[in-house]
Parts: sequence; C-alpha cells; structure tokens
Amino acid sequence: MDAKQSLFNYKLWFLKIIAIWLILLAFVGTVEYLLYSSEVKTFRIKTIGEQHQAVKSGRDILVGHFSSSLDDVRYLAKLSSIKDFLANPEQRETKAQVTSDLYQFIATKYRIYMQARILNENGQELIRIDKSDDNEHASIISADQLQNKAHRDYFVDSASLVPGEIYISRFDLNIEHHKIVRPFQPTYRFVINLGLDVHGHKVFLILNCDGSNILTQLRKLSASTDVPLWVANSAGYFIKGPREEDEWGWQIAERAKQNLATLYPSLWEQLCDANTRNAQPLEMLTFEEVNIKKRLIELCTRHLKSDFNRFYVISYLSAQQVQANNQQIFNHLFYQWLLGGAFITVVMVGFAWLDYKRCKKIDQQYFAIVHLQQKQQSTMVALEKSNRSLEQFAYIASHDLQEPLRVIASYVDLFTKRYQEQLDDKAQQYLFYISDATARMRNLIFDLLHYSRAQAKPREFHEVALKQVFEKISADLSERIAEKNAQIDYASPLPTVLGDQRQLYQLFLNLLTNALKFTQPEQTATITISAAEQEQNWQIQVKDNGIGIAKEHQQEIFDIFRKLNQSDQYPGTGIGLAICKTIVENHHGKIELDSEPDKGTTFIITLPKHQISDDTDDGFNS
Repeated sequence: MDAKQSLFNYKLWFLKIIAIWLILLAFVGTVEYLLYSSEVKTFRIKTIGEQHQAVKSGRDILVGHFSSSLDDVRYLAKLSSIKDFLANPEQRETKAQVTSDLYQFIATKYRIYMQARILNENGQELIRIDKSDDNEHASIISADQLQNKAHRDYFVDSASLVPGEIYISRFDLNIEHHKIVRPFQPTYRFVINLGLDVHGHKVFLILNCDGSNILTQLRKLSASTDVPLWVANSAGYFIKGPREEDEWGWQIAERAKQNLATLYPSLWEQLCDANTRNAQPLEMLTFEEVNIKKRLIELCTRHLKSDFNRFYVISYLSAQQVQANNQQIFNHLFYQWLLGGAFITVVMVGFAWLDYKRCKKIDQQYFAIVHLQQKQQSTMVALEKSNRSLEQFAYIASHDLQEPLRVIASYVDLFTKRYQEQLDDKAQQYLFYISDATARMRNLIFDLLHYSRAQAKPREFHEVALKQVFEKISADLSERIAEKNAQIDYASPLPTVLGDQRQLYQLFLNLLTNALKFTQPEQTATITISAAEQEQNWQIQVKDNGIGIAKEHQQEIFDIFRKLNQSDQYPGTGIGLAICKTIVENHHGKIELDSEPDKGTTFIITLPKHQISDDTDDGFNS
C-alpha cells in the first residue's frame, strides 16, 4: 500500500456532493412547478365559478327590479280608486282617493320610486306624488305646480299605447329642464294606458323608478366577490363599469368614448361575434345577455313596449390581469423555491463538511493502518528471518550439538566397559552421573527441536483421520504401554479433521506420553479417548486416571520448562505441554484441562471445523 495515496477520490466526492445538491434543487423546483401549475389551474377554475355566480346574481338583480316595478304598475292600474277616477274625473272625492292611494304607495316604497303621476292624453299632469327632498317621505304636488310632459320622450313614445299596454323607458339619468340632475339620479319609467275616461280621453299612469338602488346592489355584489362585475347597455356603454368615470357615456358628452368598443375592443368583439370568443386563451370572460323585454313578457304580460331590449352583465379578466395573477403565484412559489434552495444548500454544506471530516478521519485511520501494515510487514520479514535462524538453530541442535553428546556417551560407555573392574564405587558413580546428564541433555535438545518445529508456521491443512493418528501413536508407544500394562479405550468414533498431520501426531503423542508417565503406583493405567461434534467445532478429550494436577497449578503446566514433580521420580524436560499448546493455537483451537489430585486428568482439545480440501496427504511419510 502507498501511504501517500488517499483512500478517497476527493474530486469525485466533490462532484457527487454537487450532483446531489443539484438533484435536490431540481426536485424542489419540480415540486414548486407542479404546485404552480396546480394553483394556476385552481385559480382559473375558482375564478370562472365566481364569474358565473356574479353574472347570475347581477342578472337576477336587474330582472328582479324590473319585474317588481312591472308588478307594481299593474297593481296600481287595477286600483278601484283609479277605475272610479276614470268614470268621474271631475269629482273631487274620487281624485282625492286616487291621490291618497298613490301617496300611500310612494310613501311606502320611497326607496324604489321617485314619482307617480297621472297624465291625460295631452301630457298634462292631473295628479303627481313626489318623493320628498329628504328622500324619506312622499309629498303631493299642488294643482298650480302640475306640469305638462307632452314634450318628454317617454310620453311621446307611449302616446300610442292601447288600454292595458305598458311601456318601459330607457334606463338613464334623470333630466329636468334639459339638464342632467346632479347628483345623478339613474331612472327608468313605466307607463301604462289606464284606458279612456268618461269623456273618451286617454289617461296614463307613469311610475318613475329610482335606478340608483339597482346600482347600489350591483356595487355591493361586486365588492363581495374577487371578480369584476360590469353592466353595459346594448350599445356597449357602461351603466355599472370598472370605474364611475366610465359610466353613462352616451348621456355625458365628455364620456362618449368610454365604452366597451373603445376601452376593451377585443371584449366588445367577442360580445358581438361568437366566433371570436376564447381567441385569447389567457383571457377569462363570462357574460350573459339579458333581454329585459323578453324576460318581462315571459313573466308578466305580452302587452309591453320598450326603448331597450338588452343589457350585458359581464365579468372579465384581461390576459394582462391573468398573467399578473399568474406572475404573483409564480413569484410566491419562486421565493419558496429560493428559501428551500437556501435551506438545502445549508444542509448540504453542513452534511458535506461533516462527511469531509469523516472522510479525513477515515483517511487518517487508513494511513495509520497502512503505516501499521508496513510496520507489520517489516516485522514479518524480521520474524521470517528469525524463524529461518531458529530453523538453522534447530538443525544445529539436532545434528551438530547432538554429535558431541554422542561422542561423550560413547566414550563414557567404552571407558566403563574397559575399566569397570579397576574403578572403585565412587568413580563408577561419577561415570553414571556423566552418562545420565548426557542423556538428559540429548532429550532436552530433542524436545527443543520439536518445540521450534511447533513454533514454525504449520504446513497446508489437509484432511486428517484421527483414528489413524492414534493407531500410529499406539504402535510407536507399544513397548511403554506394555511396560505400564496400560489400557487405551475409545469411547466414541474419532472424527476426521483439517490440520497439519505431523503436528497433530506430535500433539496427541505428547498427551499419551504424559498419561503413561504420570500413572499412580500399583494402579493399572487407563486412557480414554473420545470425541464430540459441536456446531462449529470438534472437541477431543484425552482422559487418564493418573496422579492429577492441583487446581492452582493447572495453568502453569503449559509454560515452557515448567515441571511440577521431581525429575528423579518423573523425568522430563517440561516442554511437552508447551508444544501441545502451540500446536493447538496453530490450528486456531484451544486446549483446556480438568483435573483433581489422585483422580486423573482430562485434556480437552477444541478444533474448529474448516472447509474440507480434496487434497489429502499422508503426513507420516513426509
């Protein structure tokens, strides 16, 4: 590993962070766009619904007022006092009764009607009741103040009415003495031919209606909704318009151009020509053409004449207004997107910083591991060199060091045989000590050789049948087994394990040798070998009935050169169990014991299961 090379590609990491940030921004932007589309659609649907409702309500206000006034005119025409008046117009009591009835009517409905008058066929007022100046009462006009209305348009247009026929004048501003009354008094008049009096002259009832009440209700309706509401006559002039300055343009000279055709040419074109409607997809137009004459004919009577037939009740949003509203929605959601983007950016910066610190920490750990691995590699090289030195030492110990011992032993043996009779007991005892020490030295070197081999890395593991291992050990120890009159029992079948067969042979050879060595006097040695299969391991037990080991010494016996007994009673080097522990650890297992003094010892070897290799090797011949 190169300690200078980072574990992370920080350029790629940075690009990933940027990509995630852009994806999140795009996701939030997509959500905001979908919300924008939904809100625009919702606004359009809601506005169209409000437009339809406003237009319908505006139509009902217009039709309701005109139909109500028509009912009132017909009601007055059927009064008995009026019939009596037609029969005897000269009788003062009859005229007074008509005057009283009309006064009572105007006084009751002074908010709707401004005047009620009866005229003869020459246009001369016979009776007139006016709404008072305070607009709260009615007043009877005296005979000397009665006027002739023969020159007024509404009388001229209604002069040809037949008995029972009704005429409706234009909805316009009230004009007195050829001037528009200020403040404006929007007015429309109902005229009915009451019939002929006793002299054969026509008599007319005229009801002046206060149109400002209609405009008041239309303005209240417009103020209560979020959509505009206009009312225009058939010529396109506003009666109730977008501004008060645009209204009554056909009567007020300076407002002559304040009509639909001038101010809203595309709207006027759509009202006049159905083929041009919806030409502008952003425009929102809802209108209804209200034919007052037709409606009143349907509701009341066919005997009706009128100077006007149609009103347009309009709710209209231009493309610019719709675009402005859509822009407002867009701006609102765009600011939301900016806030969301700022939040995402802050979160991503925080996340990137934390992740960068994490990566740097991992890099530092990685460099430390690489450094440690390099150090371990150097240590392994040194250990391998040391192992090779140990192997060379083992070779020297097994060959070069044993050679002088063999020479000493040979010459001691030769000297003893040749000069035994010439030596006294003391000299012979000295020669015995030399021979015994030489043998113990040779055994010590031999055990050290085995320990050094056990410390070396084991060979490749192969399948090893433990039954064959114990059969070979029994054959190699047959003389000692016979000498001890020992008995070896197998309490269960022995498994096949994976390992180094040479080392496993050495392991169990040492255990059986110990079991034969540490027998109790005057007791037949019995060694029981058993095996048990566990989930991940094999457990092999070697049990004897020897002298046992005290609990406080049970962990010490695995230390090298550790002997618990006198050498003259139980000879040995104290290396055998250390070799056993090393071999078990080489096989990734563990060795334990269970023992009590004078009750024997049980060695428990646990070896892990491994994947069995097809490559088997008879390690005894290698």
